[in-house]
Amino acid sequence: MGIMSTFLSFLNEQLSRLFTKQIGEQTKNYQGKPLSPIILTSNDASYKSVEELESVLNLKNVNNIALTGGYGSGKSSIILTLENKLKEKYSFLRISLSTFYVKKIEQNDIEYGIVKHILYKSDPDTIFQTRFKRIKHISKKDICKWSWATLCFIFSFIVVFEPSWLIIDSVISLYYKICGSADSARTIAYFADYFGIVYIIIFSFSLFGKLLSKILKMRIHSFKAKECELTIDADSSIFDKYIDEIVYYFNASPYNIVIFEDLDRFADPRLTFLKLRELNILLNESETFKKDEKSIKFIYAIRDDLFIDDIRTKCFDYIIPVVPVIDSYNAGDYIIKYNKELFNIDNTNQLYELGSYIKGMRELNNILNEYSLYKKTLKHVPSQIKLLAFTIYKNNFPADYALLHEKRGFLYSVISNKSMFAGILTSKEQEAYDKITIEIDRLDEQIKTQRKLAIDGYIQKYRAIAFYVNTKRISIEEFVSDSVKFELLRNNKITKYDYKDIYNEEAGTSNLDCDFRTTTSRYVNSDFDDQYNRLLINSAELDEQESKLRIVIDRVHNSSFKHILHQIKDTNAIKGKLRELAKQEKDEGQKVDIELICEYVQFLMYNGYLDSDYSSYLSFYHEGYLTENDNAFFSAIIRGEAL
Repeated sequence: MGIMSTFLSFLNEQLSRLFTKQIGEQTKNYQGKPLSPIILTSNDASYKSVEELESVLNLKNVNNIALTGGYGSGKSSIILTLENKLKEKYSFLRISLSTFYVKKIEQNDIEYGIVKHILYKSDPDTIFQTRFKRIKHISKKDICKWSWATLCFIFSFIVVFEPSWLIIDSVISLYYKICGSADSARTIAYFADYFGIVYIIIFSFSLFGKLLSKILKMRIHSFKAKECELTIDADSSIFDKYIDEIVYYFNASPYNIVIFEDLDRFADPRLTFLKLRELNILLNESETFKKDEKSIKFIYAIRDDLFIDDIRTKCFDYIIPVVPVIDSYNAGDYIIKYNKELFNIDNTNQLYELGSYIKGMRELNNILNEYSLYKKTLKHVPSQIKLLAFTIYKNNFPADYALLHEKRGFLYSVISNKSMFAGILTSKEQEAYDKITIEIDRLDEQIKTQRKLAIDGYIQKYRAIAFYVNTKRISIEEFVSDSVKFELLRNNKITKYDYKDIYNEEAGTSNLDCDFRTTTSRYVNSDFDDQYNRLLINSAELDEQESKLRIVIDRVHNSSFKHILHQIKDTNAIKGKLRELAKQEKDEGQKVDIELICEYVQFLMYNGYLDSDYSSYLSFYHEGYLTENDNAFFSAIIRGEAL
């Protein structure tokens, strides 16, 4: 017992070393990557686009510039780098309508969102003449300042105009007494009047300016004179309705470059870009801007495939394409760079293949960040490549991954229906097995019929209802259904029997001393033994065939997904089963891209990344009957891994 305990402890220790010796070293040097845009350096591949954009900004009459590329290609980082580089030369205004899920939206709603971003991003004091009402925070300092200013105005008014109803004789007497003489009192009063008048003028001008700005903010919605009426159409374009506000804003504010992001996320934003181009022309052609030699340039960060016709070149004065740093073609190369730091996987082709399912830099950084955290948290990771595969699945199909924790969703349906895929491989064996099962059932019925015919001899001769083998009572039905017990009857091993009387009621027990063949001769054929033995032999042969087929079928069903799929030559059959399961999930309300999710899940199955140990990559293992090391040890044995 002591030797066995020592041996198990040794196995546990070796197992712990197997799964934990490199995790800390591999992940401690990995620094998480931010998902937000970053400032590029001159060594970055995308920096050429920054230089190109900078040179285009210096071109005259190029005021509408498109920066085109797919999602995650680095457009935002290019713009952020340009903004950081040229912040002393230009003033940038960013407008981002981050409505990622709203596709159907009215044109006026888009224009309103743009105008709102334009007018509400500046200090109200900079554009104090705007007619847009805004809640302005008044500090305690400002309240005190205006309170004292008002009190000073009241005091100055009293000093200058000396209203009779405020003149108090006792106060006047005290004033002359303090001054000492009438001349001194008049001199002080003269200077007080002078400063009071100056203060009243300054305060009045300040108050008048405030009132005038309020009056200028008033907007005439209709004007009517006798039979003539001028109205403003409430259904007109937002840009048209507030064009004076927009011109005033850019004239009063320092902004000369406007960056538009996320406008391409709407269903059909082409009209919006045409309107913005028109707006840019109106701004730059206005006399106010020409007089100040000021120009406004619009930069649009948009998808490359937004326009598919000649309107693409009509909307913009210059188009700068962004070459993506990371896409599904080269993401694998980027992952391989972190192999020693994160994965330490010998077969780098596996990393390259998984990289083909990563769409862009943001997704890649998030996958690496999540992988690193899961690896640190789960401690005993059975397979690092499987963990990476699950992390990619989590990022590509987050809704279905979340359902996996609830034992629902497409991926869980695939895992729980492994027999469906194994059935493709064992269809012929299963068909043969089903036929043999039917034949065995038919033979069993024939054997039971023969037994019943033989037992009828005892029933008729002795009115028997049960038999005894030694002291054990055995019913008639047991002799019919059980071949071993029937053999006791055939071999004359029965000692007693229970019988019934003429009224079919149990009457008693009697000894039995008779020969089986003599008793049954009137009820069965003379060759009963030959027929019965032949049926038994045939049944035994079929049982053996059934058992062999069952072993073959079970071996396949208990195999891994990888083994099953590699044995199936008809890949279309696999795709058909996956589409069938995915369609069921879609019919139940889950939003599933059937083709994409089926392709990736088939890839996981084919490469051995998906199997019955999937729960090891989802959550913690809580120790109970088995310790965490024990669980990892047995899981490794099941997977057939060398320890």
